[in-house]
Amino acid sequence: IAMAQSKQRHRRLEAKRKRRQKRVAKRQELGETVLFFDAAGPRPGLADLLFGGLPRRKSAKRQAKPKPKPAVLFQFRVTLEGTNPPVWRQIQVPDCTLLDLHHYIQTAMGWENDHLHEFVFDGRCYGNPQMLDFREVRDEETTLLSDLLPPAGRKKPPFTYMYDFGDSWQHRLEFEQLIETEDQRPAAKCLAGARACPPEDIGGVWGYADLVEMIQNPDEYRDDERLECFEDYDPDAFDPEAVTALWQKWK
Repeated sequence: IAMAQSKQRHRRLEAKRKRRQKRVAKRQELGETVLFFDAAGPRPGLADLLFGGLPRRKSAKRQAKPKPKPAVLFQFRVTLEGTNPPVWRQIQVPDCTLLDLHHYIQTAMGWENDHLHEFVFDGRCYGNPQMLDFREVRDEETTLLSDLLPPAGRKKPPFTYMYDFGDSWQHRLEFEQLIETEDQRPAAKCLAGARACPPEDIGGVWGYADLVEMIQNPDEYRDDERLECFEDYDPDAFDPEAVTALWQKWK
């Protein structure tokens, strides 16, 4: 009798184990997490329960402040596209965020930072996601130059900086070289350049071309009110040392 009862109990346990295996298999097919284990299998340890059987909660990613690389300078040639003769600058800036690069370009060119802007690099847009919420934009404040540009000896295609979506001032940024320095806090420099930045809200490249034409031929546009508004504007004026002096005041 005892043997019969033992066999019957064994059959019930075996049937129960098979039903449990079927339930586990079904839940796994549905992608659910299984929180119980087969009695005949190995017992899980605490690490298995915490990191194996239980799903891990994804912690919210915190935007850590980027750390620039010290003792390097990135040299760029910045050209305002569509201008002829070209308005251009050659600058050296330390490793910095694209937001900082925006301010360097504004000062070097002579803009007044009155409008929206964006960078486009390798088909991706970088700017202020809150201000440019009409398109997919990566945060310029957490993107360093060293995140985008290659080490020395490798080339990357130029990228663009757009300022003022009304006048559409597009700047071509050509990365010329990476310079290593002994200074752990290298200072930005404006090495060279040509021609003054166009006035704000002049009407883009075509408005700028018209203004230069009027200034160069004042007798033909004597009655044009625009000539009087920009009588102090000199399209040929630019001083790279004055730009460097402004940057030195930022420290």
